[in-house]
Amino acid sequence: MPNHFHGIIILNERHDELTCRGVLQYAPTMNRNWRSPSVGIGAIVRGFKSAVTKRIKQLRNNPDCPIWQRNYYERVIRNKHELNQIREYMAGNPVNWENDEEYKP
Repeated sequence: MPNHFHGIIILNERHDELTCRGVLQYAPTMNRNWRSPSVGIGAIVRGFKSAVTKRIKQLRNNPDCPIWQRNYYERVIRNKHELNQIREYMAGNPVNWENDEEYKP
């Protein structure tokens, strides 16, 4: 969809030098000397939005353009059946773009 996207974040527990309270905080490519005081979905989404915003503004050469809505919607996926239903919804979602209120042909 041109005006939004869906994603699935899978949290796996790991107990090593990259974790804090059992939650993996950092991608393996990130600087391991920096530690975030926050862990959890909110921190993951903030980090993702921040990185994507920086790159989009670089590519557009426009530091003042808004990129994101203020918040995000989350849902806990409790089993494989729900996961499969959500994946099917996400895969089929782009065909509904013409029905979106923001669609302009």
